[in-house]
Amino acid sequence: MSEVFISYKQDERERMRPLAEGLRALGVEVWFDERLTPDRPFTEEINDVIQNCRAQIVCWSPAAVASEWVRGEAEIGRQRGVLVAAMIEPCTLLPPFNMYHAESIAGWSGAPGHAGWRKIADAVGRKLDRPGLGELAALQGSSDAAAWKKWAQKYSSDPQADAAWARAEDLEVGAARERLARDRDAAKRAAIAPPPIAPPPAPAPREAAPRRLPVAWIAIAGVVVAAGVAAALVLPRLIAASAPAPTVAAQAPGGSPALTPQAPPPQPAQTTTAAMQDPPSGDSETRARAALAAVNAREIEAMDIFALRALLQRVLAASSRAGLDAAAQDDARAQYLVGAAHFYNLGGGYARSDADGVAMFRKSADQGFAPAQASLGFALREGIGAPRNCPESVTYYRMSADQGDVDAQLNLGIMYKNGCEGVPENRDEAVRYLRMAARQGNAAAQNNLQYIGESW
Repeated sequence: MSEVFISYKQDERERMRPLAEGLRALGVEVWFDERLTPDRPFTEEINDVIQNCRAQIVCWSPAAVASEWVRGEAEIGRQRGVLVAAMIEPCTLLPPFNMYHAESIAGWSGAPGHAGWRKIADAVGRKLDRPGLGELAALQGSSDAAAWKKWAQKYSSDPQADAAWARAEDLEVGAARERLARDRDAAKRAAIAPPPIAPPPAPAPREAAPRRLPVAWIAIAGVVVAAGVAAALVLPRLIAASAPAPTVAAQAPGGSPALTPQAPPPQPAQTTTAAMQDPPSGDSETRARAALAAVNAREIEAMDIFALRALLQRVLAASSRAGLDAAAQDDARAQYLVGAAHFYNLGGGYARSDADGVAMFRKSADQGFAPAQASLGFALREGIGAPRNCPESVTYYRMSADQGDVDAQLNLGIMYKNGCEGVPENRDEAVRYLRMAARQGNAAAQNNLQYIGESW
C-alpha cells in the first residue's frame, strides 16, 4: 500500500508530477490517479488507498475548492489525522479546511531549494516517522559530500541513509578526479611555459667624486697586496713541484727536449636522449614486450594511477619509448600502457591527450584487454576524449565486467540502475552486475544493492 496519497482536481494532474517525483526521489511510495489499475473500479481503488495511506497531501486551487470530490477526499484525511495541505494556486478555503495551514508551492517546478516544498516534505516525514525528510529534500541536487555524510550520520536509521553514503562517495571520487585533472593540466602548462626572462641588472650608481679611504683601510689593503705578491711568487713553485712530470717526446731543435702534455683520462660515453628513444635495432621493442608480458591483466586491473606510472617507468627503463611505441603496434598491453600515459598524464615523454589515450584504449579493448575496455567505457560514458556515447560505453563495460573487472561491474550496474542517454533502466541487469562487484567485496556495489532492496 502507498505511503502517500495525493488529492487534486483531475484537470491539474500534470501540475502534480513534480510533487510525486520529488517524494519518490526521497524514497517515498506515492499514489495518485495515474496509477489506477484497469481491473478495479475507480472509486474502490481510491477508497482503499485513501483509507490506508499514512499521509494525504491535498493540493488546493480554485478548481479543487469547487470540487466536491476533492473536498470529500480531504475530509477523510482530516478525520484520519493524516492531512497535509498544499496550495498550488491562491484560493480561499472553505470550513473546516480553512483551519489548517496550506503551504504554498504555487509556480514550483521541482527545484529542491524551494522553501514550501521542503516544509511539505518535512510534514510528510513527521507522518511517516522519517524526521530527516525535509533536510533530505533540501539536499537533492547538492554536490556537497560533507553535507550528505552529515545527513547520513544524523539519520542513520532512515531508509535513504545508505543511498546518502553512496552519493557522498560518488562526490568525493569525482572531486578527487577533478583535482587530479587540474594538477596534470597545471603540470602540462608548467612544462611548456617559456622560462622567465630575468630583468637586466641595474647600472651601478655613479659617485660624484672619489672618496678617501680611512687610514685603517689603507693599511689592510697593503697587507692584502703583500699577501697576493707572496702567493704569486710561491704558488707557481708549489704547483710545479706537485704536477706530474711531462713526457719527453723528442729533442727539439737546439738540443732542448720537446714536452707533450699528458692527455686527460677518457670519459665514459654519454647516452643521449635521442639514442634512448630511438634504438638502432629491434632489441628495445623485444625488451618492452618482455617487461609487459611479466605483468598479467589482473595485476594491471588493480593498479591505481601511481602504480601505472611506476609500470611505465619500469618498461621504459628496460627498453625505450621507441621500443614501447613499436610494441604498441599490435600488443594489447603496450597499447593500454601508452593510452594510459596519454589519458592519465603518466609522463615518460607522452603528452597529455585524452583523444590519443582513447584511441589507444580502443585498439587494446578491441583485442579483448579488460583494463582497456573498462577505461574506454568510462571515457565514452563521460564524453572525455570522444563524444559521449552511453550505448557504446555499456558495450565495452560489459566486455570488461564479464572478464571479472570489478570497476566495470560496478559502473555497468549503476548505469542500468539509473539509466543513461540511449540506455533505459534495467533492474535485472543492474542487480546482476552489482552482485558481481559486491561479491568481490566492493562496498559501493553493496550499498547500491541494499538501497534497491536486494541481497548479494
